[in-house]
Amino acid sequence: MKKKGLIAELIVFVFLLIIGFIIPHFFLDYKAVQFIFARLPQVFIMSIAAIGLNIILGYAGMFHFGIGAFVSIGAYTLGILTYRNFPFGFGFWPLMIIAPVVTMFVGILLGLPLMRVKGDYLAIVTLGFAEIVKDTLVNVDVITKGTQGLNPIPVPWFPKSWYISFSESYEPWYFFTLIVLFLSVRICKNITSSKYGRAWNAIREDEISASC
Repeated sequence: MKKKGLIAELIVFVFLLIIGFIIPHFFLDYKAVQFIFARLPQVFIMSIAAIGLNIILGYAGMFHFGIGAFVSIGAYTLGILTYRNFPFGFGFWPLMIIAPVVTMFVGILLGLPLMRVKGDYLAIVTLGFAEIVKDTLVNVDVITKGTQGLNPIPVPWFPKSWYISFSESYEPWYFFTLIVLFLSVRICKNITSSKYGRAWNAIREDEISASC
């Protein structure tokens, strides 16, 4: 079953890669096709967030409504530390490690006091956390620029000899987000097949028995 699942994922991944090479070169005159293709990186990003939601709600069976807050914390960490008007001056690639670490740290801080909270109470607390994060990011406009957002922020950088420019075309974003999505799916599959995944399933079926 694992091999069949991996083969199916590879087939979908290769198919999407082929689509990514074909559409920009053979459908340039079709505005609707180009518009949809340009939005696919956003779809892939939301799919990565959905994987995290699936782990908590699907595998562990916990009513957690704070996934959007963690996505925004990671995104704003990257934006603030790379924004050219701020003194930090980090590049994009280091933030691929720093932003998840910051998000994980916030998750630990939230999770420690919620160890004993479950069911509807967990849903209420995480929903409240999501609202607090949203309102904070909107109202602390000195740092986050409020509803205007942080713009522009540096894009991923490659040597000029590679002829890859994230600022001139949406095609690199398509392949980059697709690869990250594929890796996220494989990591999730490996974790859910491990002892940690079995622990999540046990929590979903009977939290009291799983704690014994």
